[in-house]
Amino acid sequence: MRILKRSGVEVCRWQDWERPRDEHRQWVEGRSAMEIARTFFRADTPELPAPLRGLLASTEATAGFVPEVALPEFETYLPPPGSSGPRNHDVWVRGECGGVRVGLGIEAKADEAFDGSLRAKERYAARRVARGQATDMGQ
Repeated sequence: MRILKRSGVEVCRWQDWERPRDEHRQWVEGRSAMEIARTFFRADTPELPAPLRGLLASTEATAGFVPEVALPEFETYLPPPGSSGPRNHDVWVRGECGGVRVGLGIEAKADEAFDGSLRAKERYAARRVARGQATDMGQ
């Protein structure tokens, strides 16, 4: 697996990881941006962190996932175009599983709380739709 910066430069050590926009607040020991970089470089060469490899191996749909490239601080947009985004992933990993191309968006957490549950987000969206309001949560 290769790790690439936005510029296309390959990252060969965790210290060279793509920095978040709010570098002074986020690129600090103990914060998720720096800690996710470190987890990808536990060995001499970059690799998916062991807990993520275990999670992927635990289900038939993702068992055998082969990572090709990881892109730190990668932005994506959700459909419909212009409705949501950009969504900043701490790391986006492209790979292959059983002949199918797969993308993994990773949100790292070190000292922050997780967001609400999907069930709570569904209830929120349903209330907004019932009032004729947009959710900005895709379709």
